[in-house]
Amino acid sequence: MPEKLRQLAEALDARGWVNTDGWDCGILYAKVHIEKSAEAIVRTAEATQELCARYDTEISLIDADTSWDVECSRFVTLYRI
Repeated sequence: MPEKLRQLAEALDARGWVNTDGWDCGILYAKVHIEKSAEAIVRTAEATQELCARYDTEISLIDADTSWDVECSRFVTLYRI
């Protein structure tokens, strides 16, 4: 599994995602900035799911940070298995 996650991390990184390290521990918590709309969230989730399928991996959680400022940001769970 770590090899598949490494490949997925590289693919996400190539698409502009950040925080793509940690794959060697069996989990990714990658992040990407998108516009604040339901359409953008769905579009990004679907594209990411298609990418995950290529590497036989799955999405277990999607959340959104409420602010770029880590001091005041909270996260909102959008999807969880």
